[in-house]
Amino acid sequence: MDLKEHVTNIVNQYSDMVYKLALARTKNKSDAEDVFQEVFIKYMKHLIFPLIQMM
Repeated sequence: MDLKEHVTNIVNQYSDMVYKLALARTKNKSDAEDVFQEVFIKYMKHLIFPLIQMM
């Protein structure tokens, strides 16, 4: 599995759960979308980018 496929699988697997949890906590669609994006940006920043640098 390549890196792009891995990220796609993670987003597909967790996107509904992350969005629903964010919406439940924020009670606002726009805020929930912001939280959703931040979660996956942090995932990329802290887990994926270091892997890319090691390649």
